[in-house]
Amino acid sequence: MVSMSKPRARVRDRISALPDALLSHILSFLPTLCAVRTSILSARWRNMWTSLPNLDFDNERDSFLGVTIGPYGKDRFTTFVERVFLYRNSCDIKKLGLKIRYPVDFSHIDDWICTAVRRNILEVDLHVFSDEIEEGEGFQFPQSLFMCKTLKVLKLYSNSWTIKYPPPPPGCFPNLKFLHVEIDFPDPDSLKNLFTRCPMLEELSIHGFSDCARVYDIYVCAPELKTLRIKVSDPYKNCYFVINAPKLEYIDIKSAALSNYYLKNSNGLFNASIVFEEHFSNYKDEYQLCRLAELLSQRTNVNHLSLEIHDHCLQAWYHPFDFGNVNQMKLVLHDCYYWEVLAVLLTKSPKLVDLALEHRIKSHDEYSLPQWKQPESVPACLLRNLCTITIKGFRGHQVEMDVAQYMLKNGHVLNNMTIYTGHLCKKEKELYKKFLMFERRSMSCKVEFIKM
Repeated sequence: MVSMSKPRARVRDRISALPDALLSHILSFLPTLCAVRTSILSARWRNMWTSLPNLDFDNERDSFLGVTIGPYGKDRFTTFVERVFLYRNSCDIKKLGLKIRYPVDFSHIDDWICTAVRRNILEVDLHVFSDEIEEGEGFQFPQSLFMCKTLKVLKLYSNSWTIKYPPPPPGCFPNLKFLHVEIDFPDPDSLKNLFTRCPMLEELSIHGFSDCARVYDIYVCAPELKTLRIKVSDPYKNCYFVINAPKLEYIDIKSAALSNYYLKNSNGLFNASIVFEEHFSNYKDEYQLCRLAELLSQRTNVNHLSLEIHDHCLQAWYHPFDFGNVNQMKLVLHDCYYWEVLAVLLTKSPKLVDLALEHRIKSHDEYSLPQWKQPESVPACLLRNLCTITIKGFRGHQVEMDVAQYMLKNGHVLNNMTIYTGHLCKKEKELYKKFLMFERRSMSCKVEFIKM
């Protein structure tokens, strides 16, 4: 008896059956080299890549035949990019990503950007890095990009003076909304040309490493700016930022040692996030927190404040300032006198309504923790305004218990205290029994333990 095998069921190619616009959208999330290689799949895919809205080139990632260094590898990459632009159809380009990690002929980069500008580019993500460029040389920022009417997002990454920014013409960046600049050892004169000619800019992000041998005066003038993020490794306080942004609402600063910031016309500033990074934690500066207070007291109305501090000198907290408008505060501290800072901040924040605390310590030795030194008098916020307290990283140490007990005893309008316990914390049931014995000024206050 001869058995007849059943024919295999034909597998339906559901992906190829998708509309062209959807396939093109999916391919746009791939590196352009990978998208082009789909042309060998079938006749259906042969020209699909020619309508990609996003182009992403990287001359290190997109190496050919394993060649990443040398003239041969560079020429193959340049030829590939030029052919992609040549064989693309006439549809607009939404995003152009160029990552150049070793020298190429800069005129090619200029040509590619100019081509994208003619195709109504919306976003440019440009990385140019080279260790073979001498001062005075480098890639000249193209004038066509300054004048592009469709450009809304611009991201620039480079080292040292690889990218040079010439004085922009009048009316540049007419519709630019987001600008991110990340440069090691930047040229401050070039940056001034960039940060003062963006009439419609709403979000600005500045990342860089400050050279201790020179002083950086960074001037930002943006009438529509709402969000400003600055991350500068500046252990010697050589950065001076002058910010003229009347519509600024949120500022986010990350720094090893707080630089000098001068705000102009910033009455709309409501949210601020300040992080003192650990890179140069051995560098002590008793005035840096005073500069923080000066920054936030320059005619601002900050009511949401987030502070993250490593082991820095705390003498500055006794400077005569206060956060008179702050009603929401998040405080994250690393291996420093956590409870001493808290006592001072409570005194200096009379309108505080919502307080979130987080303590991150490397040592779990209870005897190494400083003791709770309560304020000489009950802070005004505890008497009238503080309603919610959240504590993360709670381990059940005696000093933590003392702080919680003080808050409950003196919080006249306290409604909720939520405690997130870590894996080193004592059992929640035992803690809960102790908390039941604590005196509470507010009879409506609820205490909740949540294990993380």
